[in-house]
Amino acid sequence: MAYKLRFRKSIRIAKGVRLNFGKNGFTSASVGIPGMNVNFGRKGTRTTFGIPGSGFSWSEFTPKDQGGIPDSDWEWPKSTLSAKAKAAYGWFYGGVFAIFGIIIIYCMTHGKAL
Repeated sequence: MAYKLRFRKSIRIAKGVRLNFGKNGFTSASVGIPGMNVNFGRKGTRTTFGIPGSGFSWSEFTPKDQGGIPDSDWEWPKSTLSAKAKAAYGWFYGGVFAIFGIIIIYCMTHGKAL
């Protein structure tokens, strides 16, 4: 049975900012607070939102552009969502960002650690 040896090291360079290293050197940079994190890596960007301590989270990976279709031939995809659904998504994401913003401001003004 073969075992793979893995190496991982994360260095905090400022509050909410980390540099991540693997066996081949620098792998990614992470920016965020508990519950909200954006990781910029070689293959793309991972955005994660969650409720700390609950086990609930949402994560989305956006790969880097691999140079497929030239920009001149590219069109925005047609949306299948109704105007009401688009508005609901807008309100939902706006509300999520507003709640996290309020939490951050509260913690900063009351000397709480994030």
